[in-house]
Amino acid sequence: MGDEPALWLEVHGAGDVPLYLTATTPDKPRDVPGFTYVKAALMGGDGRYGPADRPYLDYYKDVVNGGERAGAFIAGDHMFVNNIRGPATKTPPASDLGHFHFGYDEFWFVMEGKIDYQIEGIPFFTASPGDVVTAAQGRWHRASFGGQPGQMATRVAINPYPRGLHSFQPH
Repeated sequence: MGDEPALWLEVHGAGDVPLYLTATTPDKPRDVPGFTYVKAALMGGDGRYGPADRPYLDYYKDVVNGGERAGAFIAGDHMFVNNIRGPATKTPPASDLGHFHFGYDEFWFVMEGKIDYQIEGIPFFTASPGDVVTAAQGRWHRASFGGQPGQMATRVAINPYPRGLHSFQPH
């Protein structure tokens, strides 16, 4: 809505298939190829957000213009979404490998500014607003705020586990 360009990012887990509540959709929907819908009770929670979770963040209003600190706004059992924002800094040396994750890939959505990436096996590069970057599990990776001195940059890190399960040391 409006006359400003917009960025949209929608995330779905691998193999996600829409669920239909029988209270609002009493007739069984058409099957998705490879799946057959059946009426079932869902177990494992009521789908409520935790007390610190924010299902909606007006990033420009609250963080950029409102001075709110960037940080995690979803930290559930199966999803961790973290706004990482800061001013441009000198790129760390290539010997600073960063960290890695085991059991899942990590990805980022670049919101503003420039983000420098060093990902094991991939040439160093700089990402810009609207770019989506991934690091495969087990690969060392590091992101740093690039761009002109003082310029702000933000990336949204999305992980399937609380606090990202970062590994900084080989074992």
